[in-house]
Amino acid sequence: MLKFSKIFGSNPFKLLMAHMQIVSSSIQKLQEAIHLILEGRFEETQPIVQELSKIEFNADLLKLEIRNSISKAFFPIIRKEDVLDLIVLQDMIANKALEAGNILSYRNLDISFKLKPLFMDYNQKCLEVFKDAQKVVLELTDILEASFGGPEFERVRAMVEKTAHKEYESDLLRQQLMKELYSLSSEEKDFTLFYQTNKFIEALGQIAHVCESLSFKILLTLDKN
Repeated sequence: MLKFSKIFGSNPFKLLMAHMQIVSSSIQKLQEAIHLILEGRFEETQPIVQELSKIEFNADLLKLEIRNSISKAFFPIIRKEDVLDLIVLQDMIANKALEAGNILSYRNLDISFKLKPLFMDYNQKCLEVFKDAQKVVLELTDILEASFGGPEFERVRAMVEKTAHKEYESDLLRQQLMKELYSLSSEEKDFTLFYQTNKFIEALGQIAHVCESLSFKILLTLDKN
C-alpha cells in the first residue's frame, strides 16, 4: 500500500494539504465530466468516472494514514480531534464528487437547452464555493505553520463569510433550477431523466454545502485558541 508520508513527509499539516490536493483533483475531474455532458459527449464521461473512483480511493487511504500517524506533539494550538474532523469533511467532498460522477454514468444526462444557462451558472457558483473553501484550508496551514494572532483570524473570518455567502447564492440558483426542471418535466414526461437531473443538481449542492461546513469548522477551530 502506498504511504503518502513518504512523498509528502510526516508533518500532519502537509498531509492535510496533500489530502486537499487529492480532493481538488476529484472536483477537477467532475468538472471535466460536466463539460463533456454539456457538449453531448456522453460516452467520454465513463473513463472520467473511473478516474474519480481511483481519486476517491486515494483520498480514503490518506485519510486513514493521517488518522493513524497523527500525534499531539504536532499540535501546539489545535486539538487532534479538530484536525481529524477537517480531514473527514475534506474526504466527504471527494465522496460527493464521486457520487455526482456515478449519477452521470447511469445513463446519458441530456440537460435540456432551456436549463443549460441556469445550470452552468449554478455549477460555476458551486465550484467557486469549493475554491473559496480550499483557500481557507491554505490559510489555516499558513497560520499554524507560522504564528497565530488577531489579524490572521479576522482574515479567515472574512474568507469564511465570503464562502458562506456564495453557498447561499448557489442555493438560490438551485431553487431556480429546480423550479425550471419541474416545469419542464410536466411537458416532456421523461421521469427517468427528470430524476437523474434532480439527483445530479442535489449532488452539486451537497458538495457546496460540505465546503461551507469545512470553512466554518476551520473558523470554529481557530476560535477555540
